[in-house]
Order: sequence, then C-alpha cells, then structure tokens
Amino acid sequence: MNVIVCVKQIPDPALPGALDSGTNTLKRDGKLILDDSDAYGVEMALQLVDAAGGGEVSLVSMAPNGETAGLRTALAMGAAKAVLVSDPALQGSDALTTAKILAAAVQRLGGADLVIAATASAKLQYCRLAFGAAGSAGASIDTGDAEQVARNLLEDHRTKIEWNAARLLLPKNKVKLLLNMCLITAASIPRGGKIEVTISGDGDDTSLTIAVTSEKAVRVAHGVDALLRGEGE
Repeated sequence: MNVIVCVKQIPDPALPGALDSGTNTLKRDGKLILDDSDAYGVEMALQLVDAAGGGEVSLVSMAPNGETAGLRTALAMGAAKAVLVSDPALQGSDALTTAKILAAAVQRLGGADLVIAATASAKLQYCRLAFGAAGSAGASIDTGDAEQVARNLLEDHRTKIEWNAARLLLPKNKVKLLLNMCLITAASIPRGGKIEVTISGDGDDTSLTIAVTSEKAVRVAHGVDALLRGEGE
C-alpha cells in the first residue's frame, strides 16, 4: 500500500510572528517546523502501510526558500521520500491554488492508493464558509457546520474549543463574522489554550461572544483593536 501525505511546514508557534509590510503575509524566511496536525497524518499513514503488510509513505509540501526542516522531521518518522514545491511566484497562494499545486505534486510521484491531506482539506472547508460565497445573497448557514469546520481547523492537542450554542440557522454574514473572530482568537494563542464560543439570542438580537483562556501570554496583532472597533488604518 502506497500512501502520500500532504504536509505543511510552518513557523515555530513558540516564536513571535511578524507580517511582511510589503505583501501583508506572514514572514516565513526562518526555519520552519512540521505542523502538528500533519505529523498525526504521517503517523497514521505509517500505521496503515504497516497494517497492509508493505508499501511506502511519501510526502508532498509547498514552502518558501527551499525550506526542508519540517520535511526532514517527517522523513525521520519513517516516510520514504518527499517532493518539495518552492518558488517565489507562489508566495501568498490561497487555499485553492495550494491544493492544485499539491495535486500536481501527487501526480509527479505517480499517485498512490491513498492521499492524506487533513490540514489542507480543513482549510478549504473553513475558507468556503468564512470567506467564500456559501450560498446566494441572504442565505443562512447552519451553525453546526461552522462548529465542525472550526474544530477541524483550529482544535488540536494544545487548543480546545468549547462551543456553547444550540444548532440553528444564522444569516451567513453573522457566521462569517463568527469564523473570522475564531481565526483572530486562535492566532492570539500560538501555544494553545481554550476558545469559548457562545451564541445567544435570536434573529436580529443574536449575540456572538468569543472568550479565550491560555496559560501563556496572549499576543494580539497590531491593529486588531481598531479593526474590532470598525476603524480603518
């Protein structure tokens, strides 16, 4: 059985992040590490190959500056080979573009019996609700779907989500606001914590509240306070 795992290399969450003022994207010019969620994917692939009685695990990744530190971690876990896609022209690629590039890398490896892309899939689903059309104008979105994509993308062994809301339909603009608030909150606790989401009220009186608890210092990016007040920079 041959399995390919799509893995992401990310800046170390324990180190302060910074934005590139020219591109408004996260600076990734230092050493990158293997995303925790994708480490689980690699381990799952290795177990599947072992249970099948043979085969190999291969990796595909996209990262700037030819960075391979995260890939080397995954290879040390037992993966057989890896393909890295690295090109300055890909800087700032959105989730759909990234997915197409990874799909091409999978084809270059000759395909596989199974492709694991947990983090990439979670991001696509999250972006569809948080930033995409998600239905026609005036459409409503099931908050149960919002909870599921939030848990899939943001929850791991360090970050937990407590969702205090009955399942209901909300106007899509409110669900998009809620998911964007979740993203900002998760970014403020890079070392983990608890995100508490509360939806109360009904109709036009619906209230959205997000609280965060963390044992580590919470870092709020520059300009977020003004953004929440509705003020432009």
